[in-house]
Amino acid sequence: MTNSRGLSQKILVVDDEEDLRNIVMDVLKIQGFVPLEAPDGLSAIAIVKKESPDAVILDLNMPGMDGIETLRELKRISPSLPVVVLTANRDIPVAVKAMKSGAFNFITKPPVFEDIISIIKEAAGIMDSSGLSARERETLAWVKEGKSNFEIGKILGIKESTIKTHVESIFEKLGANSKAQAVSLAYKKGLF
Repeated sequence: MTNSRGLSQKILVVDDEEDLRNIVMDVLKIQGFVPLEAPDGLSAIAIVKKESPDAVILDLNMPGMDGIETLRELKRISPSLPVVVLTANRDIPVAVKAMKSGAFNFITKPPVFEDIISIIKEAAGIMDSSGLSARERETLAWVKEGKSNFEIGKILGIKESTIKTHVESIFEKLGANSKAQAVSLAYKKGLF
């Protein structure tokens, strides 16, 4: 799947079960997504900071940092990042807790791959009427606060060059030539 700029959407698959992780990644590839993988919560956090995925599929039962802890940290780093949790049927109360912690949705194991694709398409496609992605809205909010690309990168834990790309995309989508004009147009469109 591609976003409005023609770039393939990155989906991070976080699961300590390598076989399941590989199967989910293959299903995502077939659907045109670019899958990223992490075997645990700490790796997932590092990848989100470096790669800025469009959505995350996160197993709740992992050794070390569990899924709920990982979810909370991912939402702290990127509040608008859609996270879909994977859980066993016996863990439905945990899935409800995950939803209350900011998960976008949950899928029970063993997963029905049509459900994964449907939910990921919905999660990765979350955009407002301006066509801005969740990460672009987040970047724009910091631009509104007067932060430089470098400062925004530090806040979000991603590279300054990635922020520059997001800002250029915001300009293109809003029809702006400067950060000040982008903020002004965003206010007019009711994005803040």
